[in-house]
Amino acid sequence: MGLSLGMTCVILDLTAASSLISSTAFPLDIPKIHPGKQGKVPLPPISKCQPYEEVFLTVTFRQKTSTAWADAGYEVAWIQSQLGDKPMARTTTIPANIQTSELSLEHTQQAYTISGAEWSLAFDRATGFLSSWSFNGRHLIPTNSSSPLLLPDFWRAPTDNDAASDAKEWKRWGLDTMTSSLRSISVSQKPSDITITTITRMAPPILAWGFVVNTTYHINPSGAVRVSMNIKPSGAAPRTVPHVGILLRLDSALDHAFWFGLGPGEAYADKRAAQRIGIWSVDGDELHTPYEVPQENGNRMDTRWLRISDQRGEGGLKVRSVSTGNEEAQEQEQGLFEWALSRYSAETLEAAKHPCDLIEKEEDAVLLRLDKKMAGVGTGACGPRE
Repeated sequence: MGLSLGMTCVILDLTAASSLISSTAFPLDIPKIHPGKQGKVPLPPISKCQPYEEVFLTVTFRQKTSTAWADAGYEVAWIQSQLGDKPMARTTTIPANIQTSELSLEHTQQAYTISGAEWSLAFDRATGFLSSWSFNGRHLIPTNSSSPLLLPDFWRAPTDNDAASDAKEWKRWGLDTMTSSLRSISVSQKPSDITITTITRMAPPILAWGFVVNTTYHINPSGAVRVSMNIKPSGAAPRTVPHVGILLRLDSALDHAFWFGLGPGEAYADKRAAQRIGIWSVDGDELHTPYEVPQENGNRMDTRWLRISDQRGEGGLKVRSVSTGNEEAQEQEQGLFEWALSRYSAETLEAAKHPCDLIEKEEDAVLLRLDKKMAGVGTGACGPRE
């Protein structure tokens, strides 16, 4: 099938996003280009990028008129290029509608509770994990959950390809049955922040290996929480793991995602070419990919920042990643992270054989997975593993 570019409308989109959001679209007139020939289309002037900005140039080819195979406006192809270097994360600023105040620290035999003018969070002294988190009287995480609300996570529901290869090895090492035990918890208070430090061992029952997880939570007067984790294997360890990240249980109403990164569909290290960098807004149900056999799904990659809220855009939290380094530096390199938002646990997805098996199996919370690295989907079910 041939395509005459003379019948195509080209839209150029300039998207710049850091802490600010802007997007500009320019329609481009293109000459008639015959098969086997080339043509040039001049671009509009592009202003110089700021050090803290990322700017992406996206050119899309759309049908100018309806045809037998596509309606007018149908996107035929697109190409995207990044203009400028990788940005630096600017010094955090506190929005005007968020009050700051002196930090309050209370401790009982059960928990450390830290609070400010409009927010409060608590850490369980027996587990070291976050046990409550509220802002403006609204709970961000479930208050009646018996499961840990924020913990290191290494397991995923096996894909069809995992089941044919890696999943057997992962289960032999007990990655699907990891439990945690707190080794120490400490707190330090300064006028500018409070730091909670925990050392936790994540390990499968019986087996003589695990991960030693050193976690620090820095809480500032605006209620922002910076989480840093140092994860080291202890003893003989598996060669690979499904992913390395954090699993956070959020209130069930917080199921709307707004992010800057690859999208709008799912992306993995070996399955990402169909997605492009942009600013996307998707509801929770659309973040789930309904495969005929339920399995790992819905991962998003190359994310700069992520906002989770309810359907009205209220409540929730914003997530971003910065590289480790000199904490006193005014600017740090912005990091990329991966994430997924789901109402189904990995155990529920793995047990289901058909989509109908997921009916009435939703968690009483929204599960937000934040990853430094996620394994690809693989090819083990229909060919070589790699």
